[in-house]
Amino acid sequence: MRGLTRREVVLAVVFVVCVAALLIWFRGWGPVGRSTDATGQGSVRVPSSFTISGDVRSSISPGELVPIDLRLDNTNGLDLAIDHITVAVVSIDAPRADVDHPCSAADFEVRPLSGGVVLRIAANSAQNLSAMDLPDKNWPAVGMVDRPVNQDGCKGASLTLRYEASGVEVPR
Repeated sequence: MRGLTRREVVLAVVFVVCVAALLIWFRGWGPVGRSTDATGQGSVRVPSSFTISGDVRSSISPGELVPIDLRLDNTNGLDLAIDHITVAVVSIDAPRADVDHPCSAADFEVRPLSGGVVLRIAANSAQNLSAMDLPDKNWPAVGMVDRPVNQDGCKGASLTLRYEASGVEVPR
């Protein structure tokens, strides 16, 4: 039986069941959308943990991905080097959806942290992606797929997102 790798140990259990929802309000098919934080916790090692929350920076339109300005809160006594962050749609609340106008996960897409990026978060600190020297094209993103069907059921929909991250502790 092989031992666990450093990566597997350090951020093996990540996070989140979202505490708050990322809201995307569709008011027609022009630039639309509004959001609130989606947050969760993950563990580096018990009892060490970090928290990630996020918010979209602009309105969402079908066919566009909007970067999520994540905030990484490192409550550990060691620096963290995060090399992978994924986003998943956990649930959708679509009050206008019906049989003729459904709204499902197939109407949305997400993009993980990309470009071989490693985010270094100092011990006992917090940092937003917007404060780092990182182009927003590399940030995780969420958007609505521009499908060739009527998507009016997604107008006013709220998404609950889950973030998962991996990386390593970095000695000072």
